[in-house]
Amino acid sequence: MSLLDKAMILLALKTGIRFGELCAVTWSDIDFKQQKLRIHRQWDYLKGSGYKSLKARLGNKTKNEDINERYIPLNNQLLNVLLEFKNSSEYFPNPDGRLFYKNDCAASVMRNRTFNNKLEKHLIDSQIERVTAHCLRHELDCYKRCKRLCTVFTWT
Repeated sequence: MSLLDKAMILLALKTGIRFGELCAVTWSDIDFKQQKLRIHRQWDYLKGSGYKSLKARLGNKTKNEDINERYIPLNNQLLNVLLEFKNSSEYFPNPDGRLFYKNDCAASVMRNRTFNNKLEKHLIDSQIERVTAHCLRHELDCYKRCKRLCTVFTWT
């Protein structure tokens, strides 16, 4: 697995952020000392027109979702992968300092479909059932809820 794939997939998996938010993450959004990620905008990966506020609708969304700025804790494993990626030849320095920048396409970022195809390939290689970038959000939420429930209930 390339460092780019590893960094993108792990960041999406460990944080549950939306794909547009993932595409907008910059190095200045990551506080390595406090081990947290600031989510305050998204990238319009469909049109490649740049940053959008979290409240702006992307694509064909018809409902007005209440999305707020937030801070997400990051663990050492993820921080180490991100640093390794930043110091590798796979990271492409760019004016905004975005982590996942592509200079060879109009959107300036990997397409959602491309990300899902890469994710699917790695899941198949690991014999894990297919999920999409969007499903990763729900998988993480489900895992966290289950973990909280297990601490509430004691089984005897």
